[in-house]
This record gives sequence, structure tokens and C-alpha cells, in this order.
Amino acid sequence: MNDFGWGTPKSGTVADGKTWYGNMMPNQGSVWNGSGWTSPNMMNFNDLYQKANPWATQAPVYQNKLAQLLETPGAMTSNPAYQHAFDQGMEAINRTAAARGQLGSGNRLMELTKFGQGQASQNFFNLANLYSKLAGADNQNAAGAVGAAASAINGQTNALNGVPVTRVSSGMDTSRLYMPQLY
Repeated sequence: MNDFGWGTPKSGTVADGKTWYGNMMPNQGSVWNGSGWTSPNMMNFNDLYQKANPWATQAPVYQNKLAQLLETPGAMTSNPAYQHAFDQGMEAINRTAAARGQLGSGNRLMELTKFGQGQASQNFFNLANLYSKLAGADNQNAAGAVGAAASAINGQTNALNGVPVTRVSSGMDTSRLYMPQLY
């Protein structure tokens, strides 16, 4: 104990709003997390990240799929979506050639080859882009939301711990900025 009451509380201690810990009396319901007081009404960083990016736990699965795709690009041809699109395109080319009486022509073979190569290239990049996004490589929205939330949490935590919340200036001279008048 010290002059104000109890010293550093044990992790998980819930404040009653009447007891002093060190030089402060935390709000009722605040919980000591081992380094500071947090309010049960506020979300912590992990909660905010989970809300901003609910699929984050699945990211490793798609990181592995992306790595496999990059190592063996030909494996994507076993993808059911690719197979369906490929089969439909081949049937369309064959039907068109049959309607023109050109089933045995070189033009048909050239069209089949061009379609197959284009389909493979398009599907590869679409699949790589999808896996990248699901793996979190292009998750700007969640990163921005978490950054803003972390700033808010920092201010709230500082306020709970009795630390004055201050705003830091960028040092930029804003007097010369053009600010249009909105009427």
C-alpha cells in the first residue's frame, strides 16, 4: 500500500470506482490489463481489427493457395470455375465453326488456341488477384479502419489512465492554405 491506497493491482482486477491505485482512482468497471486500465465499454485493438477485417483468420489459407498458384500455374486448370468457362467457350467456338461448315479448318484450330491461351491468362490473373485480396495483401480498408481506431483507443486509454490527451501539430504553416468558402 501507499499513501493513496493500493499499489499496482493484479492483472484482471476490476475497479470499484472508489479505491485509489497509485495516484489515480479508475472508473468503476475498468479492468487492469497489467499495464493500464481499460474500460469494458471500449474495444481493444484486436476487437477493432477483427471487426474491420472479419476474414483475417482465413488469410493464411489464401496465402498458401496464392503460393501454390505461383509455384504451379497450370494447376488452376483443375479449378471448377475455370473448367466451366473453358468448356463453354470451346463449345461456342465449335458450334460457330459447325454452323459455318468449318469444323476441320485451320481457322477453327487457331480460334481454339487463341481462346484457350486467353482464358488461361485471364483466369490466372483473376485468381491470383482474388487470393491476394483474401490473403490480406490488398486490405487497405481494414488497415485504415484499424489505424483510426488505434488512435481513438490510444486517446481513450490515456484518458482512463489519467494522462492528458494532447494533439500534436504537424508544424505546417496552415495560415497560407487556400480554404474555399462554402455557402
